[in-house]
Amino acid sequence: MKFSKISAALVLATVSTGVLAGGPLYIHEPTMQPYKWDTSKGSIPVWTDGGQLIKDKDGNDVETFTVLEKGTVFNIDVTLPDGTIIPANTELERDYTFLTIEQANVVTANAVKEWSDVETSTFEMSVQGTILEKTGIADVTAENVDQIYGVENGYGFWVNYDTDGGILENYFGVSRLSIGYCIP
Repeated sequence: MKFSKISAALVLATVSTGVLAGGPLYIHEPTMQPYKWDTSKGSIPVWTDGGQLIKDKDGNDVETFTVLEKGTVFNIDVTLPDGTIIPANTELERDYTFLTIEQANVVTANAVKEWSDVETSTFEMSVQGTILEKTGIADVTAENVDQIYGVENGYGFWVNYDTDGGILENYFGVSRLSIGYCIP
């Protein structure tokens, strides 16, 4: 059977209808225009979260994005940011930092840059500080997230790391095993 150009066009037309976007989430009712970021003042500021403090091998506090919890056993060797190697099948005698907030901020800055570098868009954002600097909250948790979500804290994009998964579980009702959650 020969696959013709007409057949290919019909298949493509049929499949492509499934990828139509649903439109904007929110509409400004008086104007019936979708809400959008105001980029007339330049780059949209991004504010990043902190993390819980975990002691390193020297007893120093480290702002932590990912915690390896006391009592956990891994079946592979684990190398920590400070160079410590935890051998496979070792039960952790305390909490350890696996990824630091500093490392998470680098990942966030790279992601923000990727979005801002889209050639066909005027959208631009940049990491300009922390949630702590804007609100006084050092680590957004399930206990204080209501001071971030649904509250006007100023212009910008607020990146909440939810380092222990408590916000996903206790605020949104989503399993902490979820990769992430985003609200407009």
